[in-house]
Amino acid sequence: MSPPRRMKWIAIFLIGCLVLVGTKMVWANEKWSDQQEEWSKTALKITNSINKKQFLVAKEELTKLSTQFAEANFAHKNLSVAGIRALSDTILELEQELNRLMPNEQKMKIAALRLSIAFDTLSHPYQPLWKQYYDPLKERLLEVKQAVHKNKTAELKEAIYQFTREYKLIHPALIISKSKPTIQKLDSLIMALQRVDQPEMIQSSIKELENILYPLFFGSEKDVMAAIAPFGTLPFYWVLLWVSGFIILILAYVGWRKYQGEEQIAHRA
Repeated sequence: MSPPRRMKWIAIFLIGCLVLVGTKMVWANEKWSDQQEEWSKTALKITNSINKKQFLVAKEELTKLSTQFAEANFAHKNLSVAGIRALSDTILELEQELNRLMPNEQKMKIAALRLSIAFDTLSHPYQPLWKQYYDPLKERLLEVKQAVHKNKTAELKEAIYQFTREYKLIHPALIISKSKPTIQKLDSLIMALQRVDQPEMIQSSIKELENILYPLFFGSEKDVMAAIAPFGTLPFYWVLLWVSGFIILILAYVGWRKYQGEEQIAHRA
């Protein structure tokens, strides 16, 4: 076979391989998309069953969802380890509520809603259900702000409870959708918000949450990070604590590296 003819057949072979690989990738993506859609529908069915007090149906559907999720292959999927854990936790949480000797219907409904919102994020990444909670969260945060100005502890505690309740509903979905630094920042602000005995910290948290809320729901990850101040306006001792923690981590790492070096020298000897 002449060189030009050989090159022609090699080119045809390579093109064929590329087509087969491309087709396989498209098929795998479509299969994954179908799987996510099925999970989302099952989660919604579970929520509807609980709302209708059809708890046996909810249990059966949850078992099916749990089995499928446990057997799924998440390799090379656009889903972080934290996201997988968040989805798994919503399943386990609802299982616990459904299997209680004395079930709490309200807790079941909340757990089911968290499950639905989380799995919906997989199947509808561009228009997820969790984005419908912008207005409720904004209103709850305003109530917290008003309660701070009134200086009424009982009213403030209730307002904070209502805000954190809304936040917890979408928390698993946020873990799936947002970066780890964003989630860590949000969680730290929520913790600071609950320090009723420290008004300065609450006011600082409110201010930062007001800045973050809109880009969190309607902006890019870059917009969110731009809205997050490195230290915000939190009290100085919090900044000092953060810096001290960072220094301790560095010293621990240096110590660990030194230990490893000594171990290697000992083995060589």
